[in-house]
Amino acid sequence: MFEFFSCNDYKQIVTERVKAEPKGGHGTYKKLASSLKISTTLVSQVFKGPKDLSLEQAFLVTKHFGFSTLETDYFVALVNLARAGNHTFKVYCQQQVDLLRQRAKQPKERIQPDGEIDPLTRVQYYGDWRYTAARLAFDIKRINSPKDAAELLGLPLKDMQVIVDFLLEHGLIVLDGRSFKIGKRHVHLDRNSPLFRMRQSRWRLLGLSKIDSAPQDSDLFYTSTVTLSQASANRIVDILMNAIKTVNQEVLESESEELRCLNLDWFKV
Repeated sequence: MFEFFSCNDYKQIVTERVKAEPKGGHGTYKKLASSLKISTTLVSQVFKGPKDLSLEQAFLVTKHFGFSTLETDYFVALVNLARAGNHTFKVYCQQQVDLLRQRAKQPKERIQPDGEIDPLTRVQYYGDWRYTAARLAFDIKRINSPKDAAELLGLPLKDMQVIVDFLLEHGLIVLDGRSFKIGKRHVHLDRNSPLFRMRQSRWRLLGLSKIDSAPQDSDLFYTSTVTLSQASANRIVDILMNAIKTVNQEVLESESEELRCLNLDWFKV
């Protein structure tokens, strides 16, 4: 399996990334040439020949593929290493590559392998629906990069790169070969937590925005205000709780193909 931070050749990283694109990467080099504002011939001479990228071109490559900040630093360092002509400078460049590789292997000390995320991290994670959505997006097989996640959620790539860096830093996602996967951090939020209301409001606001933006046929939005007996109200609580259990079981047994949100309220006015 290809490991991004184990690779010493930036050209191989691009080759593997292209292979991971839809249709085996057909047309990707042409799009890359457009992003770099160079000819497809020059792109071929770089990735299938002896030429090297400039540092500016290297940076543009990382933006094109949606690399995380650490991946960007590593990729640019590899280009620097490949371009180095002086032996002393080449040694220095290799040291920079090695340091970045070590950083990629070391989780933050305050995060334990399978533990709960810390309070400050929880505030940022639950305070913005995009963090939860981005994390869950990487459970979908076709979502392998920040660029994929940004396109799925309709977010700017630069914003998604910040989100992915945060999720990686706190172990909420991990880099598995050339793809991102959900990490093992525990993110349960108790209803008594002061963050519970924050999370609820963020997702409900997102739901309202979806109503305004031409809902799909498979979307469901329903509001009903009723009068009924106390006994009936209690029975409906039981009905809804059983429905939630059924939904959760269905989700557990389902393949991850799309990202959805269920907002459900039943309260006394």
